[in-house]
Amino acid sequence: MSYIIIDGPEEFTSIVVSLWFRVPQISIDKARAQWAAIQSALDGGIVDPPPMAGIVPLLQFGDTIKRVRSKSVERSVPRTTTDFEWNHSTCGWDNLGTNTVDVTGPRFFEPDLSEKLNNRDYGFIGVDCRTDRTLFNYLFYCNQGDDPTVEGLVLQEFDAPMDPLQNYHNAFWTPPGPGSCNPDKCTFTNPPLPPIDYVCPQMNANLTLKFRDDTSLFTNTELFPECFAGVATGVDLPGTDVPLDSDIGIDVTGDHWHHVALCLNIKKVQTKGIITSDSDPPVDAGSIDSASEIFIALDDTNYQGRKASFFQKKSADDNSILTATGWSVFENVQRPTPEPIVIDDLGGHTITTIVDGTPVQAKYSYTPKPISITPINIPGNSDTTFNVEMAKLQIFTDVLMDTSVPDNLRVFVTDKGKPASLSKAEEFFGKKPEVLLDNVSDWKKAINRGTLNPDINQGVVISTIDSYTPSPNLFGDQGKPN
Repeated sequence: MSYIIIDGPEEFTSIVVSLWFRVPQISIDKARAQWAAIQSALDGGIVDPPPMAGIVPLLQFGDTIKRVRSKSVERSVPRTTTDFEWNHSTCGWDNLGTNTVDVTGPRFFEPDLSEKLNNRDYGFIGVDCRTDRTLFNYLFYCNQGDDPTVEGLVLQEFDAPMDPLQNYHNAFWTPPGPGSCNPDKCTFTNPPLPPIDYVCPQMNANLTLKFRDDTSLFTNTELFPECFAGVATGVDLPGTDVPLDSDIGIDVTGDHWHHVALCLNIKKVQTKGIITSDSDPPVDAGSIDSASEIFIALDDTNYQGRKASFFQKKSADDNSILTATGWSVFENVQRPTPEPIVIDDLGGHTITTIVDGTPVQAKYSYTPKPISITPINIPGNSDTTFNVEMAKLQIFTDVLMDTSVPDNLRVFVTDKGKPASLSKAEEFFGKKPEVLLDNVSDWKKAINRGTLNPDINQGVVISTIDSYTPSPNLFGDQGKPN
């Protein structure tokens, strides 16, 4: 596959990206087939897909990000039982003593630290084909080692398997032999009950519900790098189990020219979860004290709320965006500690469920350090590239653009749906872009005409970059993709 590599901006807290692109439908079909093959191979287990599987990248940022594989873990816990056997000659229970065995506990998923550092998706701007929709998507990583502050991110789980009751041998369902005892005193019923006039030893069991604290996992960005993302797909982000309804994400059309203007403004992210006894919490149960901002216009149309990013309030209609873990905390719902629950099995035995621990409201606070997107592979690398067509790449850092203002969009797109003069953007932002790929020669020779590293503006060209026709436009003849 053909691609180029150029230096990208470093140490910025805001970025504006303008790019014209057209993705052939055949590339979309190939990416979707790639992801479908991975899903069929998954077969109910856990799979490590290659980075960017199911994504048609347009811009791919940085070096490979690492993650720790999750795996299913079964706990082994000791359980002590007391065995009883019915004695027909005495019409009573004989205590056979206690027995302790290791019992397999519940299955759950946790990072497998013994298999460190498996590849995950690169940072990118691209077209996501991992669902039945074709969506514009993006992923910007914060710095590994730049850890957020998280409190109380916990899950409730049983610390031992159910069925810890004592064992009864030759008692239930088997009536005593003829003449072994007074029939009036050896009556068994369904469900089985102790013999009439005889008192069974007290048979009780406790089932403890404990809190498992996952806070340390989610505050270690070497395991879970913080990020800002568009839609949750793949295996690395929270929320991948949420259906992508029509109010989530921005659809892209194959074989058609598109223009995207994206502005990410990185600011402090601070969220809280909720403690509630309500069985049906409000749609947006948690609270957001502060958030970063994302502005996106595709094809001269502004998008906000969960169209622009899944990682914010479900009811949002603004430009806020949360980090992945900040969103997890915002969505965290804890229940007040209930009183012990006693269940009688109608056989003289009780099971008492006890909650061990007190829920703590989840809290999250993070002020990201300046981030970087160097190098930039366009559109990807030898393992991730699909055939795409692009034009007029401009990247500005430490500036802002509100894409909800129609006049602002004229900076990149004319009212006739064609690329605007480069001078428009320079005038609007008061500076030249750090990255600029303009004419055919720039793309074929990987020449950055922006202000970033002006003395070393020559990138790397892998294989041959072809030109195309017609020129980018939103409304005219689209021609046939190469």
